[in-house]
Amino acid sequence: MRIAFAMLLSLAATACGRGGGATNENAVPPVADDGTPANTLPTPAAAPGTAVTGMPTEPPAPSATVPAVEAPAAEATPTDATAVASTDATTDPNALPTPVDAGVATDTDATAAAMTPPATTPTTAPAATSAPTVTLADASAASSVVNQYMAALGANAPARAQALWATTPNDSSVLQIARGTTFNVAVGSPAADASGRVTVPVDVRGKADDGSDRHVQAAYTLQRTPAGAWRIYSATTRDATP
Repeated sequence: MRIAFAMLLSLAATACGRGGGATNENAVPPVADDGTPANTLPTPAAAPGTAVTGMPTEPPAPSATVPAVEAPAAEATPTDATAVASTDATTDPNALPTPVDAGVATDTDATAAAMTPPATTPTTAPAATSAPTVTLADASAASSVVNQYMAALGANAPARAQALWATTPNDSSVLQIARGTTFNVAVGSPAADASGRVTVPVDVRGKADDGSDRHVQAAYTLQRTPAGAWRIYSATTRDATP
């Protein structure tokens, strides 16, 4: 306002000079005294509460809504099995590293399991039981017992014949023929088996109780007794064509 007022005064003085006749062109127009000290620059005016540049001099009022402050990201926990093992070992020197995914089988585990033979429990083989060896002399001794038995039947000596058995006689068809007046006996070659027994075949021919011819083929099985003697244990018989 002061600047504008001074300019108006200057213009009025100039107009008056021009209208009053000749003036000095080099004359300096008088400056109005507005109470401002000399050699002082004019101060720009500004609206109350604002700077000359138009910017507010007071900070704006805080907003009712406070923006949320994002929390810093949590530090990632190491999942590497080596890092976990090393941390545990530092904390507890006696701690063992925890295996990762211990319950899940991997391809390497499956390959190792396939290549590893299953564990077997050692078993003790039973002691081999060797069968008694039957020599030619033993087979001949067993065959001799059958010859003695047939001789006892032919001599009508049932007690002597019974003594040559280790069990009850089961050759009833042969005994029936032996009750006749005469019968023929042919003793075959003895044969030994893996159990140490000897089988002696016998061919018996004679008369049946009704007088008809009868032909019986028998096989006597002999075995050593605990005392070592050969005795008859069983017999199989079958009727053959007379």
